Amino acid sequence: MTQPEPSPEPSAISPQPHRRPIAPAPDRVYNSHQVNSNHSITFRADAPNAKTVELVSDVTADVVPLAKGADELWTVTTSPLPPGLYSYAFSVDGVDQPDPRNSVPKPSLILGASMVLIPGESAKPWEPADLPHGAVHSHVYTTDSVEGLPANQSRYVVYTPPGYDPESSTSYPVLCLLHGWSDSEIAWTQIGRAHFILDALIGSGKARPMIVVMPLGYGQMSFVEIGFQVWENPAAITASVMRFQRALLGEVLPNVESIYKVSRHRESRAIAGLSMGGLQSLVIGLNHSDKFAWIGRSSSRTSTPVR
Repeated sequence: MTQPEPSPEPSAISPQPHRRPIAPAPDRVYNSHQVNSNHSITFRADAPNAKTVELVSDVTADVVPLAKGADELWTVTTSPLPPGLYSYAFSVDGVDQPDPRNSVPKPSLILGASMVLIPGESAKPWEPADLPHGAVHSHVYTTDSVEGLPANQSRYVVYTPPGYDPESSTSYPVLCLLHGWSDSEIAWTQIGRAHFILDALIGSGKARPMIVVMPLGYGQMSFVEIGFQVWENPAAITASVMRFQRALLGEVLPNVESIYKVSRHRESRAIAGLSMGGLQSLVIGLNHSDKFAWIGRSSSRTSTPVR
């Protein structure tokens, strides 16, 4: 049985590639990620000896160059953007690195990045609001299925809805929510703000109270450590997905069922995911329709055979 922790911290298994820090002057005062009144963002970097500084972000599909000003700061301002949570990094002479003046990191196993929020006129579902909140729990378990983890220790995160009572006779429906490639088990809460969205949906009656399971989603850690080119290797894709399927069904869900009040009926089970997680949800859900009555996917990666 796993031991619950009060809240998820950045994954201890996340490898950190070598980066050359920007190392801004300690007495330099400036805002590195300024959200403007028209919902544009001005990004600034202090890299006086750099030849090029570029913005790598999900604001645009392309890398955007920053211009060096008379004050020696590199700057760029985006066009007005919709409310949302955006991630970005600075590429200094071709080396990507997070913003050293931003205290909100984007958790990733391969790329250090930072996040910035453009708020809406009223609170969006992914923003904290004055309503009943559920809880987020982090668990560590020993795996015999996943390859490449230190001491075979893997992790998963669980969301319990507002009013959840472990002593109650009520069994909750369960959603397995799978992250994308390069992310970890904390991605859906720290990047996707899934717990806030669920609070809002449940509070408004648009969703039933449920328990959401968010596991570390690799069958082989080499699948992410190799880099993006791994997606050109169908055998590696299949091997990682099948090992993860074994971990989810044989280790994670039995652990969850031993700790939380979750239904074991297929009609009360769903599986969904983003990108790599979308691929996994299709493969696992379609392979095991006796366990999952509902399957969801978004921007699924390259398919692998169902068997």
